[in-house]
Amino acid sequence: MIDKKIYIYFLLILLVSLSGCLEFITTREKQACLALTHYSSTSIDDCTSQNKCFTEIEKLSIEKNNKIPLSLSQNIDTYKNYLASSHYYYTLTKKELDLLNEGCRKENIKTILDNYNDVMDLFSKTFSYVDNATKKSMYLIIDYTLFLEQQEVNLIPEEEIFQDYILLNDNINFMKKQIENESYLSKVNQEIKELHVYSKELGFRETYLAKENVSDLTLYYLQIYEKEINSQEINLPEILRINNFVYKKLSNIEDLRNINYNLDKLDGYNFYILMDKLVGKEKSLVTEFIIINNRITENLDVIYNKIEDYQKEIEKNKEYLTTEKYNYYLKQKNYFENKTITFGKYLSELKEINLEILQNQEIVEKEKLENSQLFACDILVENLEEQSNLYISRLISQYKESDNLLEKLNYCEKIKNANEIQNCQELIYSVIESEIEEVKDYELYIYSTEEDCLEHINNINYKLESNEKIIIIKKRIKEIENKINEIYVENKLEENYEIISEIEKDVKEIKQKNNVELIININENQEKINNIEREIDLIIKKIIQENKNYTIKKIDDKYYFELINNFSEIILNIEIENNYLNLVSKDPGLLINKTQIKIHTIYPGKNYFLVDYENNKNINYEIIYLSLKESIIKITIENEVEGIYDSLLFIDGFISKNEDVIIEENNIYYYTKKENEFYVYGPVFENNLSKNIEEISSDKFITTTNISLKNKFFEKINQKLIIKETKENEINTFYKNNKEITLFEENGNLIYNIEIKKDEVLEFVLKTLIEKNKVYEEIREIILAAEELRNTRFLDIQKESIKELKYLLDKPYSEEYSINEIETIYSYYNTLQKLLEKNKHYQIIEENYLITLNEIYQKELTSFEENKLEKIESNKYQNMVLAEKDLIQLLIDIKKREKDLQNDTKSLEIAEFKELNEIINENNLENIDLDLLSKDKNITEIKDIINQKLKEKAEELYYYINPITNNLEEDKINEIITKTYLLYETYTLTDLYSIGYFSGITENDAKRLEKNYAFLESVLFNKELSNFDEKYNEKDYKGALNAISLETINRIEKIKSDYDNLTSGLIEIKDDAKKEIIDYQKKEYDVETLNFAKTNYDDEKYLDVIYVLKQTNPVSKNSTKTQYILITIIVVLFVSLYAYLRLGNKKKEKTIAEKKKKILRH
Repeated sequence: MIDKKIYIYFLLILLVSLSGCLEFITTREKQACLALTHYSSTSIDDCTSQNKCFTEIEKLSIEKNNKIPLSLSQNIDTYKNYLASSHYYYTLTKKELDLLNEGCRKENIKTILDNYNDVMDLFSKTFSYVDNATKKSMYLIIDYTLFLEQQEVNLIPEEEIFQDYILLNDNINFMKKQIENESYLSKVNQEIKELHVYSKELGFRETYLAKENVSDLTLYYLQIYEKEINSQEINLPEILRINNFVYKKLSNIEDLRNINYNLDKLDGYNFYILMDKLVGKEKSLVTEFIIINNRITENLDVIYNKIEDYQKEIEKNKEYLTTEKYNYYLKQKNYFENKTITFGKYLSELKEINLEILQNQEIVEKEKLENSQLFACDILVENLEEQSNLYISRLISQYKESDNLLEKLNYCEKIKNANEIQNCQELIYSVIESEIEEVKDYELYIYSTEEDCLEHINNINYKLESNEKIIIIKKRIKEIENKINEIYVENKLEENYEIISEIEKDVKEIKQKNNVELIININENQEKINNIEREIDLIIKKIIQENKNYTIKKIDDKYYFELINNFSEIILNIEIENNYLNLVSKDPGLLINKTQIKIHTIYPGKNYFLVDYENNKNINYEIIYLSLKESIIKITIENEVEGIYDSLLFIDGFISKNEDVIIEENNIYYYTKKENEFYVYGPVFENNLSKNIEEISSDKFITTTNISLKNKFFEKINQKLIIKETKENEINTFYKNNKEITLFEENGNLIYNIEIKKDEVLEFVLKTLIEKNKVYEEIREIILAAEELRNTRFLDIQKESIKELKYLLDKPYSEEYSINEIETIYSYYNTLQKLLEKNKHYQIIEENYLITLNEIYQKELTSFEENKLEKIESNKYQNMVLAEKDLIQLLIDIKKREKDLQNDTKSLEIAEFKELNEIINENNLENIDLDLLSKDKNITEIKDIINQKLKEKAEELYYYINPITNNLEEDKINEIITKTYLLYETYTLTDLYSIGYFSGITENDAKRLEKNYAFLESVLFNKELSNFDEKYNEKDYKGALNAISLETINRIEKIKSDYDNLTSGLIEIKDDAKKEIIDYQKKEYDVETLNFAKTNYDDEKYLDVIYVLKQTNPVSKNSTKTQYILITIIVVLFVSLYAYLRLGNKKKEKTIAEKKKKILRH
């Protein structure tokens, strides 16, 4: 890769220069050494920390469009971080070069030796990040190509974004065929070729573009060229390892003096110039990439702005579309918003619809000029305008006021119908027979002429505009039309469109009827509308069921069943299929059984129901690429619940480049979506490789690789296994169980069709006849790889490599090796591979680390968080795994802190929203709409509003239950009870019934009130009242409301009811007594009797008045016969009353005595 070229190239440059300075400390050599290490101006700003370097990179304006996929956006952030790191290490390297320059100037060998190794380490890190940035830019080129292809930009070739797609494909074509073009990757290649010239002159072996199946890029390439992946190779710029020098740490002057150099051929091509060309801020590879990136970003904005403009135009001119076409537009818009169609497809559709609008506008304009329908309507309106008919006048006004073409035509049709009503006489008599209020004036109507009939029937039509039934019908029709529009937006089933089409016909038929026709058959029309509404409700429920806009979400450690109702109406009693296992409802409005979920009420928008749940998932593994070393596995997980962190067990040693996936040992952690899809890289098999070598002639060797494979995870693998890459002049023989197996070649690899069950172990042997020079090349690769590990930026791998690969690191480079040396070097092969894999694993972790770091940089940090970040950053290369964990935890802590500060946010948290809603429903708080409030109030304001309502409710309850405030004081109660007892002091109910008087109240009513009122003096009531006062004073109004039990409220209601009953009963009896006195005075009356009645009336003995006056028949003064009869009756009455009371008391006494005996017996 680029880092190899740059590293080797400049390694040699510096070593050559240094060797010159040390070996020949002459004026010429001193000047050459100074020239090689002197400063050259660049467009790269010095920056003293990672954060400051990142700030400088941000100034380059590498733009990101919010419409691109998250992974692409995160890759851009990673690219910027790599650039920032390269600038940071460039600054450090420059400082060290200054020190070396000083050493050259002073001819100080010790200074040079002291700083040499630091410079080499910084060179390594600098060019490693340069290489990572360049590689990441390559990935981004492929990412953009894939994104635009998936978005079907080929459907909009007239747009600039399609030209971007063509330019991106030029890069892909260069990758495939190595044909020079103006692409970014071709320019990268050109830069490398310029380096080749210098490297060759300095003794590097001839360089070339290596062809290799790179697993890192296989995934990207596969998604773009699925059909070609097996026949094409990916080509990336690569420089071959040098053949005459291996970088080692220097400790003495002799090491330096053994380095060959050639200063005359350098032409001043130094470190500064190279960095400027690669990652500088002016005329570099970076600026080339920024041009590509920002052009795509800007053209994506253009696309989405065009989509928005077309949508506005279509909405503005929808009257020029048929209902079907407009509904088709709504359907496509819904698909786009739900990301089920691409922006390329959607924009092309919008253009077609807009073209149709333009065509229809042209047609309409032409029709207007050629005496169109509206022109004819205008003439009709003009002719009828002077008529006195109110109904037609109203239609004409509506016609004139409307700007909608279809509406105007509809009104025009109604005007025509009103002017040409068929069967007018039959209609007018039918409506008169309906006996509705609006036609009473027409009951005596006699038909005369057709014109007269039309006049009258249209006047009736006008009057019926205010008829409640007509108003309701028209309102329902409007609501039905709104529902139909919503159905067109939400529906995804063709069969529903057929049903809606029929419904629209029925609606149109009803709409075309005038008011008289509607009212005559009002029941039939209402029933038809009822049927339409039932059909529509069924369709809506079916759409909700089919669209499956429901899921399970975890919010604040609680699970909720979320269902989205995109319709504007409340839907009752809907059933949906239960595809969830172990889902338990904790909400009374949600009933769950094994097959169905029943919801009592769903409101418009998002509905949340509390549930108990555990995520169930369906996991599918697909082996994309299988080799002895690194394989690619595609993992697809279908989750039942979204928005939680979940995990699964997998093979240890795998890594992922997906930022949403964290792998720790054999656990894969991921944030659940409806479907998660990601790729992991690593060894599928537990693979023990051992390699030995045998010399069979002076120029031939046989290498024997013992392969032991164990399938640790998959139930069964039956797939092509890549054994190794084929090389020229190699002969390979493959054995299984000592039997030779024929391998086949595919895309430059040796392939074996492997079948292996879980936990099965297969043993193979690969023997390779190889030429001596190829063995030496492989040895050089091994030694260089060991050197790369020793100089890795990951310090724990560095230490492990120094310890485990000491022999390789101490081994001097040689043109010849003995067979023993070769065998020893090969014995480190397995250890070396494991360390290389670990190093690659750390590089992936570093990428994820940088993404997290970028997210942290976007936040405002506290001083504590800044210090913690600085500590993590300074120690990250000590242990990259631990650093990533610490950084993720820091981000989690920052987000938690931010969340704690969001109490005043305008959007309500779901749990709080639900709790507030429950408070409103539980306490019957009126005039509070949380959906409306949440749009312009924050949660504190909403809580204050609800609290005020609770306070008002508590005060209302207090006034209701408190005897002092609710007119239930003890004195009043006792007074009304006493008055009732006084009424019945003389006469019983039987006495009253005997004279035909039936009182509304009795002594029993007084006794019941007396008994119920005793509750107000009970301990329970006073305790509740005391609790109420306490809570109210604490401003806990909800607690105050809960302090009073429902039983207490019911008892007080009963007391009030009893009290009101006695009060009204007394008033009624008093009025009856007064009436009796008045009636008695109107006839011949006895003065004594009248005075007796008035006295009793004044004493509030109203029943006595009623009884005496109803018993006494008024007579003349000289009618003695009547007087005698009256006296006789009174005597008999008193005797009877005495006897009755006497006997009754005896019986009562007897009963009491019997009861006492019974009690004693028990």
